[in-house]
Amino acid sequence: MSTPPPPPSQQPQPGYGQGPFGSQQAPPPGPYAQPGPYAGPGPYGQPGPYGQPGPYGGPQGQPGPYPSGPYGQYPGGPPYWGPPPPRKSRGGWKYVVIALAVIILLSVFSALQEMRKSRTGSSGASGGTTYELSLPKRVDGGRLALSEDLSHDPRFANSGLGPDDEIRAGWYESESGDERYLFLGYNSDRADADTSADKILDGAVDASDTSSPPRRRTITPPGAKSPITCVVVPQKKGGRSYVAPMCAWSDDGSAATVSDDGRTAAGVTPDSYDLETLAARADRIRQDVRRRVG
Repeated sequence: MSTPPPPPSQQPQPGYGQGPFGSQQAPPPGPYAQPGPYAGPGPYGQPGPYGQPGPYGGPQGQPGPYPSGPYGQYPGGPPYWGPPPPRKSRGGWKYVVIALAVIILLSVFSALQEMRKSRTGSSGASGGTTYELSLPKRVDGGRLALSEDLSHDPRFANSGLGPDDEIRAGWYESESGDERYLFLGYNSDRADADTSADKILDGAVDASDTSSPPRRRTITPPGAKSPITCVVVPQKKGGRSYVAPMCAWSDDGSAATVSDDGRTAAGVTPDSYDLETLAARADRIRQDVRRRVG
């Protein structure tokens, strides 16, 4: 009795479908008119791997029941890795920072007005180098761009301003938007290097939402020629607690503050905020916004 020929090879032959990453078609029936080894039903009564989709998803290139990436979702179920983490956002907090800036200026302008009444005909400068503030398009070596000029914002108008006094204010942001700072300063012949920075921070501390005054720190960043005074002011908005970190400096002829309103100030406490880093950033901004005039 003759021996029947061996069954065909179990590897798909050329012409029976696409390559390993395309869909496969079943080969023609075997030599005895019986279905080939890959045309019959698969395990558990499901079609085999080269026919219709099996129990663990369709052929490669077609969607299966399991998610394709780490943020996928089971059919009818919750994401199995969870959604991407949300960006820390301060939302409408920038308007609270503006409101705080208005309070600061009210305090400063009130002090300037009192100085004018008591020192009519004399300057508040202490006789040192005089500096003037500007609002350049970019600061911090070009890393931050001016996104909004607030110098003529009516919220900053005040009767305490003298005829020659000028406000310089604006938002500076990084390209990603994660870093955002409010620069607020003024040019005035009543500004002096000894006391003006303290007057700026006095207004911020008076507006703080805390029973004990926030602690001020005088920091001289590496490479800085003069110190900067910094403080973290606690605030509340809509029942939530926030912080308003800021650094201030003053010279004869001008004074200014830089407030952090970026991601670094979101979700932190007054004790955990890094004032050293803010002081270094404020010093780099100071180098770009002020110029010597006398």
